[in-house]
Amino acid sequence: MQQCLEQKDFKTYYQKVMEQIRINNESADERENVQVFFGETVKALDMPAIAERMRLIKEKDRKTSVFFNRTISLENGTLCGAEVWQRFKEIVYDDSLEYAEREILLQDIRVSMNHFIYEVSSHAVFQYDERNCEQVGTLYYIEDGESFFKNGRFNREQFEYAGQMII
Repeated sequence: MQQCLEQKDFKTYYQKVMEQIRINNESADERENVQVFFGETVKALDMPAIAERMRLIKEKDRKTSVFFNRTISLENGTLCGAEVWQRFKEIVYDDSLEYAEREILLQDIRVSMNHFIYEVSSHAVFQYDERNCEQVGTLYYIEDGESFFKNGRFNREQFEYAGQMII
């Protein structure tokens, strides 16, 4: 398959893809057979089975965006996470801003925020308490963010372990 893509032989590639779809559709395994799924499960309105089959993102795969407060050295100086987070909150909570103005300001601050935001397992995040974590919308802020970095790199395992330990 990789070779087909490298050689840009899309006809052969899609023939192989369609063949696999046909095999799955004719499979005796109900989990893979589309006709059996619609003919039996959907027809019987087995909602829990339908919901499970149609689920795109498994619970264990859910991710959450987390803003880790720390100070980052850039070519043109340093960037303080706490200051960026504070500015973000000011924009979000400023009711005097018109929608368009707020969106422009948020777009500008997101450039700086991207230095501090990481995707982590949702299960670890929700176990942080209010002393260490703040939430704005779906974005979490971790005050002691520097403790989850080693040599400038995010230590995901340490964060997820700490998330399980802090209650």
